[in-house]
Amino acid sequence: MMKSGDGGGERFQQVVLSQQNARNDNTGKLLNNNNNNINMAQTSLFNLGVNELAWLLSTLYALFCFSICVRAKRGDEKAIANIRNYSTLVPLAVFYGVLLIRSWSDNTLALMMPGSLEEGLRTGEVQFIPKLSGISELLSEKAASASAWAHFMLVNLFVARHATLQSLKFDLHVAHTLALCLVTGPLGLLSHVVTKWIVLKLRSKRSSSERSAEN
Repeated sequence: MMKSGDGGGERFQQVVLSQQNARNDNTGKLLNNNNNNINMAQTSLFNLGVNELAWLLSTLYALFCFSICVRAKRGDEKAIANIRNYSTLVPLAVFYGVLLIRSWSDNTLALMMPGSLEEGLRTGEVQFIPKLSGISELLSEKAASASAWAHFMLVNLFVARHATLQSLKFDLHVAHTLALCLVTGPLGLLSHVVTKWIVLKLRSKRSSSERSAEN
C-alpha cells in the first residue's frame, strides 16, 4: 500500500512539473514573439529614412494648416488670426529650403537647365532650356522627390490660405476649393476664381433687380 501511494505521489509530481514546463514554454514563446515584434518595429523605423520622414512631416504640417483654414471659415477667431499671418507658411518654406539644399548635387543644375555657354556662343543655339527628360531623371532621386513634395504642399497651402481669406471677405463657399487644394493647388485656384466670379455676378444682378424694384 505504501508503495502504491508513493507511486501515485510521484506521478502527481510529474504531472505538476510537466504543466509548469508547458507554462514556461508558453511564456518563453510569448516573450520571443514580443521581442520579434519590437525588433520588427525598430527595423521599420530604421528603414523609414530621412526622405520618407521629410515627406511625412511636410504632409502632416500641411494637413494641420488645412485644418486651420477649415476652422477659420467656421468663425474660429484664433484660426482666423493664424491664417492671416504669413508665419503659417514659414515653417514649410524653411523645411523646403533645407530639403532643397540637402538634395542638391553636382548634376542638379545640369539636369534642370542643360546646356553650355560656349556651345551657345559657337552655334547660336539657345541653351539652358529645361527638358522633361532631365527633370524626370532628377525627380527619380528620393531626396529631390521629397523637396519637390514639400514645394507642392507649400503651393497648395498658399492657394488654400488665399481662398479662405477671400471667402471670409466676400462670404463665399470654400469647402470644395479646399478639397481641391488638398490634392492640386492650381485646380483649387481655378475653383476659387470661378466660385468668386459666379457669386459676385449673382449678387450684382440681385442688387440691380432690387434697386429696379424700389424705383
